[in-house]
Amino acid sequence: MATPVDKLAAELLSMGVYVFSGPSWFIIAPPPLVITREQIDEGIDKIDQVVKKLDEQYQG
Repeated sequence: MATPVDKLAAELLSMGVYVFSGPSWFIIAPPPLVITREQIDEGIDKIDQVVKKLDEQYQG
């Protein structure tokens, strides 16, 4: 059974944001060796979108 973190990681991967999810409560988005401010902002925006989407699902 997929946990909320599993769903979050899968959704982010589909959006091009690569994350590592270990235990069901832990997620890491390791930055590449070279990253721009815009890429950081884009990654954070996508994480925010997915968290809001999952939050809506669990709140009904």
